[in-house]
Amino acid sequence: NLAIEKYSAITQPSDETIYNLGIAHYRNGDLQQAANQFRMVIGSQNDSVAARARFNLGNAFYSQALTKLTPPATDAATPAAQPPTDTTPAKPSASQAPSASQDVKAGMKLLRSAITQYRSALRIDADDTDARANIELAQTLIDEIEQQQQEQDQEQQDQQQQDQQQM
Repeated sequence: NLAIEKYSAITQPSDETIYNLGIAHYRNGDLQQAANQFRMVIGSQNDSVAARARFNLGNAFYSQALTKLTPPATDAATPAAQPPTDTTPAKPSASQAPSASQDVKAGMKLLRSAITQYRSALRIDADDTDARANIELAQTLIDEIEQQQQEQDQEQQDQQQQDQQQM
């Protein structure tokens, strides 16, 4: 990616340049590298850079959570998901129920980290409506996953009780 090459070539990058490098990595789908760049400038003296870095660090966490929580596509005709933009992240559909317990735990932790970063961005820019909307999206997803887990636990308990009664 040309933008990544150009930004990386700067020997003493400003906070704005580091932030822009994070955006370039984010748009390129390298969420971990994007998060690393955003972390470098979340404490910037430039409030605008600090708020945007925190917001987009939240988006990187949210996107990483979706990767953990969304099962791989089984249909070869399904197009690959595009890397998220630096705006409101997408939410997986209800049919994309997470299955692996470790991935669910990791995804939930990332969603909570995303919320923390969105709230941090709001402390700098209280008028950031995207940060508010993303907090709601992440919390709604957490609530849905917890509800699914409770339902699965109840189904398992019911099945175990039926199995014991049949013995």
